[in-house]
Amino acid sequence: MSNPKEKHYWSTLRHSLTSGSWNSSTPAKAYNGTPISWSELFRKFNKHCPGYGEVVEVASQTQAIALLVAGGVKDEDLDGVDGEGLDCGEECVVDGGRRDEAKQAYEALKSYGGSEQPSDSRHLALAYAAYALTLYTESLSHLSAVRDLAEAQSRLQPFQSIRSAATTSTSATTTGNSTTTTGNETSGSSFVTNGFTSSFVSLDTAGGSGGDGASIAEISNGNTWAAAEVIRSVCLQGMCIEKTSSDPSKALEIYLTATLSLPTLLSSISSSAPAPTTQQFASFVRYRELWRWVERVLYRAICLASRSCELGGEKEEVVWTLFGLYQNCAAHWPPTFRPHHRTTIAALHVRSLILKSRLPSSSSSSTTSSLALSKKEFGTRARRVIREVRDVIGATTTFPRADQRNRNVEDLVDLAVASWQAAGAEGVHAGWVMDILWWATRLTFNSPLIYRHLTYISHVSSDNALAIRTLRLYIAVVGKSREAGEVEGADSDGHWVDTLVEGARMLCRVACGNGEGGVDEVREALSVLDKAEERLDENDVERTANVALARGIALSVLAEKEADHLTRPTHLTSALNHLERSISLHPTPSAHHHLALALSRPIPGRDLDRAIENARAAVEGDARQIRYWHLLGLLLVANEDLEAARGVLDVAIQLSDADDEDGDDAPSSAPAHVEPVSILPTDATSIPPSSTLLTPLPSHPPPTPSERFAQATQIRMSSLALTELADGAEGAGERWVEVFAWFAERSKGASGREVSRRGSVDTARSRAGTTVEGNGEGNGNGHVVADGEGEVTQVQPDGLPPSQSAQVQAQPDINITPPSPGATGQTSHSHSHSLSNSNSHDEDRPRRSSDSGGTKKVQRMLQDRVSKGSQRVSSISKKMASGVTGRGRRHASLHRTNSLSSEFYAVQPYQASSIHSRRTYSPFASMQNLTTPQESSPPIPPPPPSTTPIPSPTPRTLHQRALSRLLSDLWLQSSATFRRAGKPEQARSAIQEAEVLDEDNPGVWVQLGLSAFAQGQRGRAVQALNKALFIHPSHVGASVHLAQVYLSPFPAQGTSASELGGEAKDDVDLAVGILSDLTKGEAWDVPEAWLLLARGHKARGEGERERECLGCALGLVRGRGVRDLRGAVGVCL
Repeated sequence: MSNPKEKHYWSTLRHSLTSGSWNSSTPAKAYNGTPISWSELFRKFNKHCPGYGEVVEVASQTQAIALLVAGGVKDEDLDGVDGEGLDCGEECVVDGGRRDEAKQAYEALKSYGGSEQPSDSRHLALAYAAYALTLYTESLSHLSAVRDLAEAQSRLQPFQSIRSAATTSTSATTTGNSTTTTGNETSGSSFVTNGFTSSFVSLDTAGGSGGDGASIAEISNGNTWAAAEVIRSVCLQGMCIEKTSSDPSKALEIYLTATLSLPTLLSSISSSAPAPTTQQFASFVRYRELWRWVERVLYRAICLASRSCELGGEKEEVVWTLFGLYQNCAAHWPPTFRPHHRTTIAALHVRSLILKSRLPSSSSSSTTSSLALSKKEFGTRARRVIREVRDVIGATTTFPRADQRNRNVEDLVDLAVASWQAAGAEGVHAGWVMDILWWATRLTFNSPLIYRHLTYISHVSSDNALAIRTLRLYIAVVGKSREAGEVEGADSDGHWVDTLVEGARMLCRVACGNGEGGVDEVREALSVLDKAEERLDENDVERTANVALARGIALSVLAEKEADHLTRPTHLTSALNHLERSISLHPTPSAHHHLALALSRPIPGRDLDRAIENARAAVEGDARQIRYWHLLGLLLVANEDLEAARGVLDVAIQLSDADDEDGDDAPSSAPAHVEPVSILPTDATSIPPSSTLLTPLPSHPPPTPSERFAQATQIRMSSLALTELADGAEGAGERWVEVFAWFAERSKGASGREVSRRGSVDTARSRAGTTVEGNGEGNGNGHVVADGEGEVTQVQPDGLPPSQSAQVQAQPDINITPPSPGATGQTSHSHSHSLSNSNSHDEDRPRRSSDSGGTKKVQRMLQDRVSKGSQRVSSISKKMASGVTGRGRRHASLHRTNSLSSEFYAVQPYQASSIHSRRTYSPFASMQNLTTPQESSPPIPPPPPSTTPIPSPTPRTLHQRALSRLLSDLWLQSSATFRRAGKPEQARSAIQEAEVLDEDNPGVWVQLGLSAFAQGQRGRAVQALNKALFIHPSHVGASVHLAQVYLSPFPAQGTSASELGGEAKDDVDLAVGILSDLTKGEAWDVPEAWLLLARGHKARGEGERERECLGCALGLVRGRGVRDLRGAVGVCL
């Protein structure tokens, strides 16, 4: 361009058109920088760019038609109709009051230039005006007059051919589309893509900075407005076909031609946009008119594709391509730009992802099999879409009035929850959904929908305190709304019942994990169920069955938690009746499982055969739930069908291994042979509510990876118990290496965090790398078993009765890292006594680094552990010397000596155990009076109370404690196996390992007491069992074994308390008192407690009471298994 002003006004006109500021009073600036209006811009353009009257006419009428279509002067009006429907509706149509003005603009464009052939740009403007007047046939006629319009989009690439294509035609001057050539510069030439020619593109800047190609984003040379013209025209063509044709596929094909160049367009705009710091959404402000038509053509294409393209079909890839283009383009738009369109597209996008996740990979065609989504990929994509639309809704919605509900926010919440459910509904992945829920509470007022979701997801995320508070708030809000007659806030009867049933079961789960408490939670659960029944439709069989199931579970837990011998029979009988009613109305695997538990309890209605039948029904209903298999296996053991039980437990172990191998990267699956599905019905005019995507609440939350790991560990503990029952202690001992190796390997996948522990098993040298959510079942609070001679040994946590009295010759292949004693010569006299004097002569025996037989090597390692470590080893030490003070103190770090082979320490640094490292006196040091400390070792005074508040444990800390407790229980079970196999040294070493992992585990002190009692050390056993009761006052095993120790002078036959004197009589009275209270409470179903109580009554000469207790013991011992069902499986799901 020879004239600078001419170049300026060409560029200004193109910028003004591309920005689409049709209502602006000053859309441009004059050459001197003065703001000017649209009319002044057109006047100055005509003045400084003579010969381009058609360009001005097209621009002027386009601006007029855009204002008439908008019907307002706000930016939101200019952006076009932003409806929520899926049809075209009234988009781009002038309303009745402005039709005359639009018709004048249309006629002015048609009559301009007389008989002269209109340019392509004028044809496109005429098509726009005709569509605005609902003249769809005329609009298509004008569009057909443009050469190769349908292919124009495919040619909107960087325009390398523009210069060469137009150079040959620029030597002539024509009216209405003239060119003026000066040297190599060409001004006012048309934008040409073979057939289509735009009147707004010049050639002097087509190559950018002298290059051979021009970018679509280059506004100054008209390329961007030319692209906007083409995209607008293709969009109008498709909308005309939608209006006039019954075949939506034709319109979709037209829309798809406009999407071919969008990747190049996005790339060009991204590279040419100003820096983000200069202006937010700068690319949108500069290209607003282009974005309007890009958004509309993508919106129309997605609406049609959602109704015509099937997921799993041949055209599935079209859907994902359109969603991806829309999402990439939306990154350039502010949140206020067409929010309804964007929420609609987001809902369709997430709906498509959810439906896709439910399809099995086999249902995808061969051309789209690569489109299968893994759970991880699905979750990532869904979260991104939902977070983007959350920003849009947050910027365009306000807090509702008292009588209104924010439907958009609630629908987004349903969409987020449905996405989380489709991704597995695991609590560990619920953080982003919780963020959405908390955000939604700021834009809603007491929404029952949000409270419902918040209650359940908080519980699944292990935030039980928040879940209970939200449940109470939901009940209060909905109850008050119903009382006030407010339908909007009352929630539906179905949702009310479902939420309260799940809330009641949640309260029962919380009560089961609440240790000695939980009675208040269970009673609250029963009151919640009473409220649910107020709005329960008796004709709704499924919900009625769910209420009966929840009540049966609550009554079972109440009987367990109240521990009241007066109300227990009533509660358990009523629970059994409710569970049977639930099965009769609507049988479910969960109901069969709980009924099997109820039928296995020692109540008048006990029926082990029916319990096994229901357990089988539960397994058949849900074969992937390993707790169902676990219960079935334990019941088969109780029924003395050991081979069948072994097979069932083996299947459960295989299922647990399969669950561990199924990672998040595996494609999400659904039932096989599912046909491809459409996102929407072909005649849909709106999107169904997102609540239709929600799945019904499961009977119990899906287990987290850490919970699955804990369940798998419990199954292996039961399998080992069965092995010892069938093959003896030696047979079970040989499997411990496999179990510890499995634990070390699988625990890495539970949470990916390390837990410091001692590398005691050579086959499991890697660190345990996970945390596990504990379920409170591995605390050793379980049943005990009596052998034929009346000795009581603990079943929980090991669950193993004594099997053989013969000594076992071979030892299991387990290498245990011994504790590190202090420096030689520093051992005090009080620590000089070995726990096992039988091996003291091996102290100085040389050891070889290797042996021909692994068993001999293990035996020498264990013997050396006892002989060299016993000088500094004390099993209770300071904890026992100072009574109960010092609980929770950190172990003092000890330095390792070189007395042991370096292979023992190849795994990880040594961690001292409080059992063998405390430096005050040891109760095992001599036969001194245990109640009086030695003069050389006065008790250390307790530290002053801390004024600093103790911080609450973090979830990570809780998980680490649960993993440590689980591994500690494994060591305790192995200790019991070694003790019954006649290997006290190995048993004691396993106890030390368990204490290192969890010093607050009462089972450690129970096993320590049993070990001491087995060696005839009655006083030491009493001390250890008292320590266990201090940690866990209601520990059944510790109480029963303590009573056993007190009754040890009184065999089943012979001696009475009167024959032994006052001290023995006091012991008998103490034992009878302990057992009398225990059998009324937690140990009501423990036959050993009744057996010992009978022995106590006999020692006191109470024969009638003795016979009653023996009858109870005999009734309870029939049909009992190798493990307590409460500890192994749990009271409820």
